[in-house]
Amino acid sequence: MDLDALLSRILPFLSTITLAFIGYYQAKAKTKSDKEKDEYDRLIAENNRIKSDLEYYRKRWRTAEDELDQLKHQVDARSGPSVIGNRNLKPERKYKNE
Repeated sequence: MDLDALLSRILPFLSTITLAFIGYYQAKAKTKSDKEKDEYDRLIAENNRIKSDLEYYRKRWRTAEDELDQLKHQVDARSGPSVIGNRNLKPERKYKNE
């Protein structure tokens, strides 16, 4: 068998195998990038959910502090000056939205 006959028989298989390997590695790279994108999207969604939860609880905390301040003032008004009213147990908030 001469070289031309050998090449004519091997070349189609060689090109098919080469294309199969190239396709496999491209699919593998695409799958990896899709996983990274999915993980990134999941982390962004989780971050947004946690931020909204944090804002919700901060708002509840502010409301509870304001209610506690109102109750302290009511108690102070009824009973006169008290130990609780004279102590500065917590620092005043600089901003109302904080």
